Amino acid sequence: MRWEWFRKPGEVWAVSWFYKYVKDPIEKVSFSYFGDPYVAAVNYPEGQVSGMEYEARKDLDFLPLPVGKLRVGINYTR
Repeated sequence: MRWEWFRKPGEVWAVSWFYKYVKDPIEKVSFSYFGDPYVAAVNYPEGQVSGMEYEARKDLDFLPLPVGKLRVGINYTR
């Protein structure tokens, strides 16, 4: 599910919620044994992932040139 707001061409503010069902996922697990680090792959029959995503893109055209030709973007997913 995603909500987007386009203030003007090239700019966007968005919030998303996602849910994924994964069949036969593989997870890397790290552990230590007698002080030595190890990584093992663990197989599971199924898995689920859900979270939120926030995204923003903004033109910097309110700043003087040449910086005013740039666009900044940020994305955060949890």
